[in-house]
Amino acid sequence: MVGHQTQTRMTRSQENCAHARHLPVSVALVSTVWIVAIAHWIGKDAVIPWDSKNQFYAFFRFFAGTLHSGEWPFWNPYHYGGHPSVADPQSLI
Repeated sequence: MVGHQTQTRMTRSQENCAHARHLPVSVALVSTVWIVAIAHWIGKDAVIPWDSKNQFYAFFRFFAGTLHSGEWPFWNPYHYGGHPSVADPQSLI
C-alpha cells in the first residue's frame, strides 16, 4: 500500500511542468476576453467611459499643460478650490 502511494504522488518538478503546459492556454483565454471586451472602444475610436473620462482626462490635461509650460504639477488650482495633486494617487503623479 505504501509503495502505491509513492508512485501516484507527483514531484514538484512534474507539477510545475503540468502548470507550465496550461499557461499558454490561460494567457490566450484571458487575452481573448480582454480583446473582445475592448473591441468596441478600439473599433469605434471611442473614449472609455466612467473614471477615465470624468477623472483622469482632466488630470492628464492639467499635468501635460503644466509640464509644457515649465511648471511643477504638484498643486492643481482648477480642481475644486485648489487641490494638492502630488498627494492624490488618482492624479497619477
